[in-house]
Amino acid sequence: MKRAIYLVLIIPFLGFSQSYKIEYKVKLNHSERNGVLTLNENETPFYYEVSNKGETKRKKSEQDGSYQYTITLKSKNNNKRYQIYYKQKDTLLNIDYINNEKVLCYENFPNMKWEIQNDTKTISNYICAKAETTFRGRKYIAWFTTEIPIRFGPWKFNDLPGLILQVYEETQSFTWNVTKIEFIKNSEKLEIDESLKRISLKDFVKEDEKNKKERGSQLLLKYLERGAKLSGHKHNRGREIKFEWEEEKKKQ
Repeated sequence: MKRAIYLVLIIPFLGFSQSYKIEYKVKLNHSERNGVLTLNENETPFYYEVSNKGETKRKKSEQDGSYQYTITLKSKNNNKRYQIYYKQKDTLLNIDYINNEKVLCYENFPNMKWEIQNDTKTISNYICAKAETTFRGRKYIAWFTTEIPIRFGPWKFNDLPGLILQVYEETQSFTWNVTKIEFIKNSEKLEIDESLKRISLKDFVKEDEKNKKERGSQLLLKYLERGAKLSGHKHNRGREIKFEWEEEKKKQ
């Protein structure tokens, strides 16, 4: 019986020949993006997100006689941020930005370990199963359908036996919801600019966080009331809050 189930799951993957374009509505804390996953049997799969433009916002609250400012940095550009899935080479390429500089960031392909649950629900007329995983410090819940046997999903999510139609972090701070699934004949082709600066994920995180902290400090000084003093500030990480090199350092 187990062997029969195995064959049913594997054959669709070997016979996959359809090209897809899957669109998602993305929420990252207080920011919104549009995501697109593109798959073609003759091309390398890739995903990108486009930021919705917005104004930087601030929120002021009083605690113990002092004021606390929360600043949400909004995107001023409609830049595309890519994930390119070279799984056979155990590499994930990210096209992203440090300040306004476009860079090519590389990392080992993140093989996610999912626990598939018994729960099911219907999304966009597809029967979906539930799965859970912990990735770089956050717990994510995904709903996937084996009716579309694709092992990729939005952003860096992968390794489920079907397309991910919905995925969210347990606090709902980060969410991806499918809005459109297209079967296409000619998929968008991705051309990588070889002149882009290449940088490891570790160095990217270091430079990106330094830039955001500097930008945050400048904005705090801009918004502070006359005579107020800045006692300190911190930058909150996004979808990934614990990285492999940080975990290894703790073990040493």
